[in-house]
Amino acid sequence: MGQLNKKDVPPKKKRPRYSLDDGTIEKLDWLYEQDKKVMNKRIYPSDTLTKIINDAYEVRKAFGN
Repeated sequence: MGQLNKKDVPPKKKRPRYSLDDGTIEKLDWLYEQDKKVMNKRIYPSDTLTKIINDAYEVRKAFGN
């Protein structure tokens, strides 16, 4: 059997792309470096971004903003 053509296979996950300004990227890099210092396992920048979004979501849901 041959390999499937990747063009014919729909992506399993939606992966939206966002553009960030230079200052925001620097801040995200700093936060990522801080998280790496604290964590005992390997993490990725997406883990830091997920943490930030989840924290902001919980605060807004709690206070109704």
